[in-house]
Amino acid sequence: MKRISDRDRRALTIGAAGLTIMLLFVYVIKPTINQWQTVRENLSQAQSTLVSYEQKILEVQAKNRQLAKIYGDGVGKKLETIEDTKVSYVASLEQIVKNVGIQKPTIKAQPVRPMPGSKNLMLVGMRIQGQCKLSQALGCFVKLRELNDLVVIDQVQMSKSSKGGKLDISFIASRIARMK
Repeated sequence: MKRISDRDRRALTIGAAGLTIMLLFVYVIKPTINQWQTVRENLSQAQSTLVSYEQKILEVQAKNRQLAKIYGDGVGKKLETIEDTKVSYVASLEQIVKNVGIQKPTIKAQPVRPMPGSKNLMLVGMRIQGQCKLSQALGCFVKLRELNDLVVIDQVQMSKSSKGGKLDISFIASRIARMK
């Protein structure tokens, strides 16, 4: 067997070193650089997404403050389910009607209907009918606002009663509830 000459040994060493460097570059350095570039791109996308979420959160907080000024503290409360709302709302309405002095009151449950513009919110409505003075009717509306719940009052009808200075009043007071 022949011995490898120094010149051949140097050529093999340089070739092996070059091959090692090339393999190291192809299988280690280049994938690492590509991964870093991908991570940097994803990071910038994540940062822009985070900024948009922060802006949306600030908008929602501003809307909540604005709504709280209009609708009271009920804006910040967690909404009850439909079933819980039906039970607690009737009791609240009966107490309000009694306190403001509406005479011959009737409270009838209305069909639960979806809240316009929302998929998960429902309106649990109660029709309130009775006789009272205008000041008592307005007092009833004020008391409904003081419930600190989101209440929608619609289909208000008032007509002069045949008895004295009283009004026949009818309206639907709907409380907002969540589906489940």
